[in-house]
Amino acid sequence: MEVNYKIDFNSEANTITFSYFGENSLYWELVNTPKSFIPLSWRLSKGGSKVISYNRNKNDINSWDSILVCEGDNLHYYSLIDDELRKYTPIEADPTLPYVILTGHEGGGTSIVAKSFRYLGAHLGDDVGDFENRKIHESHIFRSWAFRIINHNPQSLKGFDMVCSVFNPNPNTVNVFKCPNLQSNKTSIRLSNLLPNAKFVSVIKEKSKQTFSREGKQFNNKQDLEIYQHQHPRVEGSPMFHLDFNKYFTDFHYVNKVIQYVGLDIVLTQETFDEMLRAIKFETSRLTK
Repeated sequence: MEVNYKIDFNSEANTITFSYFGENSLYWELVNTPKSFIPLSWRLSKGGSKVISYNRNKNDINSWDSILVCEGDNLHYYSLIDDELRKYTPIEADPTLPYVILTGHEGGGTSIVAKSFRYLGAHLGDDVGDFENRKIHESHIFRSWAFRIINHNPQSLKGFDMVCSVFNPNPNTVNVFKCPNLQSNKTSIRLSNLLPNAKFVSVIKEKSKQTFSREGKQFNNKQDLEIYQHQHPRVEGSPMFHLDFNKYFTDFHYVNKVIQYVGLDIVLTQETFDEMLRAIKFETSRLTK
């Protein structure tokens, strides 16, 4: 596919130059995949360019190893390996697979639930970051596709083949796309139409005075109506499980109900449930009173 941009990587000067010569604006993200963090994002208009320094310290959260590029409904992804940019090739993706879409409100418990799903054997994407991360346990490319591509062209699956190339669905387990705030621009309805066999799980969590994270504090400051709307997104024809946050992290029988719905082949006991809580470093202060 012909592109309307150019990326020049100068390994000696430790700089990368981004240039755009198309008619629309171009959106870029630099991605730190292990830390599941975006240290820098920006837009370029026609004739625009930007030079950035390449941080080689992989232990620095502001370093990066991948580049996401979005122009209209075109999506591209690159990895930086041994000072060489390697572009991902789209694969033939099957939108009819039984994907699971995990949603809710940002700061409302979706990350710790996603981490528990990972512990229980679900696949949340090759670009989801290290398991030990506290946040955010989601595929950056799926989120960009959901909010940038679908909203630009709601009837088209364009770009989903690139999403699956980076996400790399695992045929031997349940594949989960985590994507909070789906009520925005009716994204949940569009996803339920484009991925007809997907199941939805929405985390229902109340505000808590015990939260200390930035995201949790922002969640507490949101209007109750906004929280309700994002925790109860609309779908068309897709099953939806409203996951009670407190019950999920206190009752292993309830977790087994969620596991059965999601499709994971595992049954927890009280002992293995407690092991899960320790493995994901769940803090009881997260529970709402």
